[in-house]
Amino acid sequence: METKVKMGLAITRPFLFSTALVLSLTGCEDAAQNRVPTPEWTLERELTIGSLDGPNDALTRIGSISLGNNGEVLITQPRERVIRVFDRHGNFRREFAGEGDGPGEFRSMGLIKRLADTLYLTDFQNQRTSFFSEEGVFLYSFQFSSPDLGEGLWLPNPTWLLEDGTALGITAYFFNAAANGTVTGIPIVRITRSGEVIDTVVTYPLHTRPFAWDEGQVSFGSESPFSDNPEVEYVPARAELMILDAPAPRSGGPAAYVINWLSLDGDTVDIWEVPYVPSPIPRSIRDSVIDTAVEDVTKGPNPLIRSRRVARTGFEDAWDLPEYYPPVTGVEVAEDGRVWVRREDLPGPSVWWDLLSPEGAVAARLQLPAGLAIQESTGSTVWGTERDELGVNYLVRFRILNHDHQVGG
Repeated sequence: METKVKMGLAITRPFLFSTALVLSLTGCEDAAQNRVPTPEWTLERELTIGSLDGPNDALTRIGSISLGNNGEVLITQPRERVIRVFDRHGNFRREFAGEGDGPGEFRSMGLIKRLADTLYLTDFQNQRTSFFSEEGVFLYSFQFSSPDLGEGLWLPNPTWLLEDGTALGITAYFFNAAANGTVTGIPIVRITRSGEVIDTVVTYPLHTRPFAWDEGQVSFGSESPFSDNPEVEYVPARAELMILDAPAPRSGGPAAYVINWLSLDGDTVDIWEVPYVPSPIPRSIRDSVIDTAVEDVTKGPNPLIRSRRVARTGFEDAWDLPEYYPPVTGVEVAEDGRVWVRREDLPGPSVWWDLLSPEGAVAARLQLPAGLAIQESTGSTVWGTERDELGVNYLVRFRILNHDHQVGG
């Protein structure tokens, strides 16, 4: 079994966080006494794309989406290596790309992104990035070679392309290297399109270690279900990196999650601090998480690990499960500069989201189905993916409403 790797999308910079945390916590108690209640908004479903067995709208796994011209939405289908395009009314219009090694074809399909007026996607398996017009016409591609970043680290592809012809790359790491301490810092590098490292924008140490096992022919790894490693996004509209740092709190006292905005030189541009009340993880849930992990690796006639005791000790030591839930479990930056922050993954059918204004204030909170993943948002419109009880995937367009009227335009 091959060693699994973890993409380095969850990384942090301690001195930025510690400074912001001190600033936020010193004012948390006073702010809480004078805080105006945050408005609660809702989403109204207005369009659903997908079906169980339709000829063009039966969606398999949805990798990512992009909002195109004239209200069109482009949906990647990584299993088929195609991009399907639907109009504003949900009608299928066309598809492009495909599986293979030829121009505009893919063996593996990354996220769809934009650079000026072109679309681009990276094929990790072929180490190639391909460009398409808005209409889906293949334009050109370039090959990418992975630079040497040190033991346990590698750069599978350019993560974000920049208009000056360079790119940003978030490093991946091997589970065993992070688990044994060989990898403690995850660099974000600026590179040429051929893969040559120009400089390191910033390096962030990991908060949470994965569990890793390597014995004989068996090698595998598993991330903590309560991982509190930060989220990283490049925001083209600001030409800045966004680092959302939300470590699990160590007590039930005042706490804050922090969003750091960095220039491409690694300088701090802005810091947002968002206060919250920590939620304890019941001991029964922490025990259940370990029990499930142990069962998964010790079951069957040929278990990955033969000893339940060894497996339990390994998971408990590596994960070191926190007593409080990590306050953030996802983030999406909207086209209009607002930031959608998915809060604690508490037991139950729903989860709260914080909607932050472009200035960093909590504009509203929304309680949404736990299975809904927000993909894009602009103005009063939100696009999200969900799956029904049969495992069928759907892309849904919502309208944002407050208690009185529609939000935005």
